[in-house]
Amino acid sequence: MLPGIGIFGSDPISKVLIEILRHFEFDVHAIWTNTSDSETKSLIKSSNLITNSIDNVLLNKNVQLVFVCCQPNFHSQICTKALGIGKNVICLNPTCSDLIDIEQMIISARYYPCLFSSICYGGLRYLKEYSTLKSKLSLVGEIKVCN
Repeated sequence: MLPGIGIFGSDPISKVLIEILRHFEFDVHAIWTNTSDSETKSLIKSSNLITNSIDNVLLNKNVQLVFVCCQPNFHSQICTKALGIGKNVICLNPTCSDLIDIEQMIISARYYPCLFSSICYGGLRYLKEYSTLKSKLSLVGEIKVCN
């Protein structure tokens, strides 16, 4: 059985995400948006929740996986809350703005070690290990970045 999805955001990325999830037969049970967007409402079933309350999405019993693709200033707050109550999380960059935010997310995720929490690499740059690794890369030689 596929997990129920909760999406934070109503920007173009969210709309594309909803279409992709529907194509693969995932159910989007709740959407958080801070704008009144009729196009987003038309993309999901009328029985599903569209709200401007973060907690309404996170506490929805049908939501097991949360996609965070809203404004960056909400990412840390949503991810920390979702991880703290046992939701699986996928978050777009930037995940957080400083070391304190990423540490709070890691602490929240430790309570449920089986979670899939893809908080990407955005916040890792604040960790000491990442900084050390980055400084040691120069020992390898010239670094080239490929997309």
